[in-house]
Amino acid sequence: MYINLIIILIIAVIAVIFGVQNTAVVTINFLGLKFDSSLALVLLLSVLVGFVITILFSIPYFYKFKRMISSLKKEKSKIEAERDELKNMVEKYEEEKIKKNSELKNEEDFPKEIKPID
Repeated sequence: MYINLIIILIIAVIAVIFGVQNTAVVTINFLGLKFDSSLALVLLLSVLVGFVITILFSIPYFYKFKRMISSLKKEKSKIEAERDELKNMVEKYEEEKIKKNSELKNEEDFPKEIKPID
């Protein structure tokens, strides 16, 4: 959080220094229009226009990734539910196995076809 603030302040100081040092007047010709302005202002406006264009082109990707994250969260929930169900099945199986083993304590309790071999 503080590092972002420090970076922003450093960039702001650099921009102010740049603006103070570049006060020369330049003539801009654009689509038949001609106007004079300081070099710093022209560069600042160019950077701002580039920033706005970048943001506008990034919006569709932002929503695409937002939908992808939502989809992945739903898939994760389904997988976790399936995992929990499988855990319950394993626990139930282990309980049944322990119950059957406790019922067959003695060799006499084994059916003849599965009597243990000595």
